[in-house]
Amino acid sequence: MNATQRKLLMQLVIGAAWVDGELDRPERQYLQALLERQKLDQDPDLLALLDTPIALPQLEAWLVLFLQGSSTPTRLAALATIANLLMADGVVNRSEHNLIDEIHSLMAQIPASRDEEEYRQAAPGLVQGLRGLVRRALDGAKHLFQ
Repeated sequence: MNATQRKLLMQLVIGAAWVDGELDRPERQYLQALLERQKLDQDPDLLALLDTPIALPQLEAWLVLFLQGSSTPTRLAALATIANLLMADGVVNRSEHNLIDEIHSLMAQIPASRDEEEYRQAAPGLVQGLRGLVRRALDGAKHLFQ
């Protein structure tokens, strides 16, 4: 994975952490350690994301960019990273488990080849699937905001 992909992956992981509207202490610690491992712990753009919730359209855009430019092994590594983040607090509830399953499903829809026309055809379905995934996650976390 090149430096651009690593940064984009970190943007995705941080965005996934914000899906419920907050970063709890274990998530923040996991993200800090991950940034250090990726040698991105001094990146001002990524550090700013730790303090500001990520808007859904931005998360969608990052996911499409990442999936379009990555191989299957890279996508699976991203899925594992997001799953590890969701398990950082030691509890994986049903909505988090569903989130992981749905991200995996979306990743599987990306064409294996790098043919640009195939990507263009797959992208609308991916974005629509991601919107549904994030909305369901937010619906499951509504109780946190009341």
